[in-house]
Amino acid sequence: MIHIMNKINWKRTLLLYFVIAVVAFSATRVEHSAYGSVPTLKVEPGTQPAPGLAPQNAKTITFTKVKLTAVDGDVVIRNLVIQNTGLSDDDVFSKVGFIGTPAYIAGTAFNTNHLYETKTSFTIKASTTVELTLYGDMASSLSSWQGQKAALGLLRIDTDAPIIGTLPIVGPAQTINSTIVIGTLTTSAGPQDPARSKALELGTKRVVFTSTKVAVDGAEPIILKSAKWTQLGSVAIADLANVKAIVTLKDVVKEFAVTISTDGKDYSADFGSSIVMDKGDTAEVAILGDVVSGAGRTVSFKLMGSNVKGLGGTYGYNIKAATTHTGYTHTVGSGSLSVSPANLLSYMGEPKLGEIILTVKGEPIEISEFGIALTSGARTKVKLWDGWGNAVAGPVDSSSDGRVLWRQVWTAKEGTNKYYVTSTDLGSFEDKFWVRGIGKNTKKEYSVTGLPTP
Repeated sequence: MIHIMNKINWKRTLLLYFVIAVVAFSATRVEHSAYGSVPTLKVEPGTQPAPGLAPQNAKTITFTKVKLTAVDGDVVIRNLVIQNTGLSDDDVFSKVGFIGTPAYIAGTAFNTNHLYETKTSFTIKASTTVELTLYGDMASSLSSWQGQKAALGLLRIDTDAPIIGTLPIVGPAQTINSTIVIGTLTTSAGPQDPARSKALELGTKRVVFTSTKVAVDGAEPIILKSAKWTQLGSVAIADLANVKAIVTLKDVVKEFAVTISTDGKDYSADFGSSIVMDKGDTAEVAILGDVVSGAGRTVSFKLMGSNVKGLGGTYGYNIKAATTHTGYTHTVGSGSLSVSPANLLSYMGEPKLGEIILTVKGEPIEISEFGIALTSGARTKVKLWDGWGNAVAGPVDSSSDGRVLWRQVWTAKEGTNKYYVTSTDLGSFEDKFWVRGIGKNTKKEYSVTGLPTP
């Protein structure tokens, strides 16, 4: 009997160990599935702002903070949804949106379902945490909603990754206030604004592309924090160099670096806290730079009011300009071609007639005809070499009066190009040339006609 009971207990013990092992294995599988085998999105609240006031005209008020962490792989977010979770009307907000997303997402007003959906994809890299701020721009008049409690919540995240965490995440309510009058900024054409379309000569330095006057009303001093221009023309990033933002306030001129977006469309300058404007002050904010290339392309800068940002000196709320200033469209002028003789030296083991400097500005030029006039009589097998030892034209024989004309097609790059002339005998040539070519970008015809038509 005792033997039978011991056998049963042994089987129960074995079964118990088996169950424990299965549970442990299952837990490991769950943990691995959530964090190891597939990318997972961890969602948690950030450090929330304190409850406070939301006055009319205040911009970029922080309502909610959210942390998103990509675990065990990159996570693609397709859509984020903000909901009006407070007891306020949707119309207290002129715009809501996110700050901190890896890709720029423009804010906008709520839809009829009291929601704002980004519908813009971005990626959070593995083991990276992104902290998002849900912000609201308040309407210009809030008297109809004085005292209401406004709150914004992250309602939904559209992603294929499993989500760890609880939604919605909602920060504390902010109280609508229509009695505090904060400062305002307005923009218009500045004193140095060209006020017309211009032809921008290649090589010109510190060209003022557009200038904007920024004015503060009488409500409070404002610290001018930043400006971001949108480049509407066709120039590439490399066509403009040494781009700077210049701020002039009370005859004091300050220069700031400009950061350019990868697509070449956004030009941003951060002024820190160095531009303090008193009540009623005006400042000139200009963007300038050097024109180094881009013949035939256009330059035009727009300074949207929402991209002129300040901080109230009395109440401490974020402020954006109420108006937009768009500069004129300027066109980069055509390039130029010039040619001159250089020092007489030997080259490539052949008797030399001399060297030629070909200066090209604005765009590469495809040379189709190049002529010189020898002063040392007729020569045979006259060649033109580039600085790397490549024969770009010739050999050709000169005419009896020493005229040499190459008709091979070759490309002269932008900048200073040195070429070498060789023949069967030493000699020299006049400081006069015949050159014809076509711009690679603009298809403009270029010529140097120091000699008679061949």
